[in-house]
Amino acid sequence: MAQESQKRRIVLASLLKPVDDTRMTEKMGASLAATGSYEVFVIGYPSQGPMPVGVNALPLHPFPRLSWRRWWARWSAFGLAFSQRPDLFIFSTHELIFPALALKVILGTRIIYDVRENYYRNIRLSEGMPWLIRWPLAMLVRLKEKILAPAIDHFLLAEKGYEQEFRFHRGGWTVIENKALPVMATSRSKDPHQLTLLFTGTLSRSTGVFRAIQLAARLNQEDARVKLIIAGYAASAEVRKKLGEALHGKPFIQTIGIDTLVPHHEILSLIAVADAGLIAYPSLPHTINSVPTKLFEYLQAHLPIITERHWPWVQRFAQAQPFILTDYENPDAKGIINSLINNTFYTESPRETGWPNEASRLLGTLAKL
Repeated sequence: MAQESQKRRIVLASLLKPVDDTRMTEKMGASLAATGSYEVFVIGYPSQGPMPVGVNALPLHPFPRLSWRRWWARWSAFGLAFSQRPDLFIFSTHELIFPALALKVILGTRIIYDVRENYYRNIRLSEGMPWLIRWPLAMLVRLKEKILAPAIDHFLLAEKGYEQEFRFHRGGWTVIENKALPVMATSRSKDPHQLTLLFTGTLSRSTGVFRAIQLAARLNQEDARVKLIIAGYAASAEVRKKLGEALHGKPFIQTIGIDTLVPHHEILSLIAVADAGLIAYPSLPHTINSVPTKLFEYLQAHLPIITERHWPWVQRFAQAQPFILTDYENPDAKGIINSLINNTFYTESPRETGWPNEASRLLGTLAKL
């Protein structure tokens, strides 16, 4: 009992992620709990996925993304966090800045903003919000972040590129990249009867899901063995409608999720049996500096990756030979298929793709706080 009383209490929170979220829970939460020095609680929307040992779920009531209940959810999160009297509150949604400041004023809680995306650019440039409110909402979010930044004790940045994109975190920040949990690299035996492509993660125009569908259609025309599995969640009803239209008449494409979240362990199972993963981001201002989480997951599992040459991380990992480089707008279908069948990938294991180094950096940062 005495040992328990010495533990620091940490709450990790997001309005837009489930309680079993990969970064917040499986990576950060599990790493903190494993030290034995922290009591760890996670706030997010409900999920049926398993929780890591030592990590406690505090689920919010479900709410539509565009509704007054989303506004109220931030104060529900505050109530859940307040009930735990946390020593440290790590939040990853801009809407939780005010609740975080309230915890700091009332309880003396240290607060950390885990910046997982450039909300200003994403709101202004992506299709997630009605176009009429994108610009004013984006400006309001950035103004809030800048004005309140001095009250935030530290920033965690999920992308190295955010060091250039943001200026409000100059008081103190640490880059904690969204690298992959350790997995067993798969020895892939090529099935002569099928070529399975995989697209995982958030489904939207800005993540390239429609470009992936177009590429798969071109490859399937060239070789009927090609099929595509799309596994992920589309938050936008408009995107779900367009996906239905884009998938019509394409029986070689299988979908998992779309209107529901796909558990992370299911994503990893798909990665283990696929022949190639698609990273199809178009060049857009709000994604140009992004390093997709699935890049690290594909690299860890030694999954060949079909992507484009211009991304800065292509050169970073080129030595391991994981890539088939193409132009998604004008692909060489025959060349891609020949590469899938004949190329030797992963002549060496790629370096710096795993979470353990990031976990050490996270723990060191929190120890200083």
